[in-house]
Amino acid sequence: MSLSEYFKDRFRGDIRFRGSEFLKAELITVTEVTPTTLTAVIQDDTEFEAELSHSDDGLQLCCSCSRKDDRTATCRHIWAAILVVDRDGYLAGTTTPDYVPPFTSDAARGTGNHRGPLLEDMADDDDDFADFLSRTSGRRTWETRLSNLGDALERGSVEQESERDIVYEIDMAQSRAENQIILQTSQRQRR
Repeated sequence: MSLSEYFKDRFRGDIRFRGSEFLKAELITVTEVTPTTLTAVIQDDTEFEAELSHSDDGLQLCCSCSRKDDRTATCRHIWAAILVVDRDGYLAGTTTPDYVPPFTSDAARGTGNHRGPLLEDMADDDDDFADFLSRTSGRRTWETRLSNLGDALERGSVEQESERDIVYEIDMAQSRAENQIILQTSQRQRR
């Protein structure tokens, strides 16, 4: 059972729909993952922070948009965070009716299909969402490439004495002027 299936009955249909829109628009950033807590920032009209945290009473849901402090928020931001957990495999095991496993920060290297039938049903109704999910675990291309590079480095398959160097340079002055990172890459070939 996925986390979204576990919590589906607690969220109204319109809230689930609006939360899935954040996922499709890639407006969710996971900012912190520990075994007991997952924090995500969701770009709505303003920035909201959703937190899923384990306690003795089960999984607590908290969002900065909620005026209640009872840790049982059921807003679209929490639903978006739940969908990210499923999509990117942030759970260290399988959810059961009585148990939600701890979070794992090793989601970038997750190999299982953590999407579950709920996300697949949503993809059936929306071609753009289906295309988004069809990418490797819903990750962006650069995330997939970075993960593959990390795996290659861990296996030691990258030569230590390469004849080619790739240099990344950040132009700080231009980055500040344009309010975004300006990156230049260059390649050196040893002969």
